[in-house]
Amino acid sequence: MFKNAYIGNKSAFFQANWYKIVKNLQPEFTRGQNNLYS
Repeated sequence: MFKNAYIGNKSAFFQANWYKIVKNLQPEFTRGQNNLYS
Protein backbone atom coordinates (compact mmCIF):
# COMPACT_ATOMS: atom_id res chain seq x y z
CA MET A 1 0.00 0.00 0.00
CA PHE A 2 2.71 2.47 1.01
CA LYS A 3 5.01 1.28 -1.76
CA ASN A 4 3.26 3.53 -4.25
CA ALA A 5 4.04 6.57 -2.09
CA TYR A 6 7.80 6.05 -2.40
CA ILE A 7 9.18 5.56 -5.90
CA GLY A 8 12.63 4.72 -7.22
CA ASN A 9 15.76 5.41 -5.15
CA LYS A 10 13.70 6.86 -2.31
CA SER A 11 11.89 3.54 -1.94
CA ALA A 12 15.14 1.57 -2.01
CA PHE A 13 16.65 3.94 0.57
CA PHE A 14 13.74 3.52 2.97
CA GLN A 15 13.69 -0.23 2.41
CA ALA A 16 17.39 -0.50 3.23
CA ASN A 17 17.01 1.65 6.34
CA TRP A 18 13.96 -0.32 7.49
CA TYR A 19 15.87 -3.60 7.04
CA LYS A 20 18.80 -2.22 9.02
CA ILE A 21 16.54 -0.97 11.83
CA VAL A 22 14.67 -4.28 12.05
CA LYS A 23 17.94 -6.20 12.05
CA ASN A 24 19.28 -4.04 14.89
CA LEU A 25 16.06 -4.29 16.91
CA GLN A 26 15.60 -8.04 16.45
CA PRO A 27 17.93 -9.16 19.29
CA GLU A 28 16.48 -6.57 21.68
CA PHE A 29 12.96 -7.60 20.76
CA THR A 30 13.57 -11.31 21.25
CA ARG A 31 15.39 -10.65 24.53
CA GLY A 32 12.45 -8.53 25.69
CA GLN A 33 10.03 -11.29 24.75
CA ASN A 34 12.09 -13.86 26.62
CA ASN A 35 12.08 -11.63 29.71
CA LEU A 36 8.36 -11.14 29.31
CA TYR A 37 7.41 -14.80 29.07
CA SER A 38 10.05 -16.43 31.26
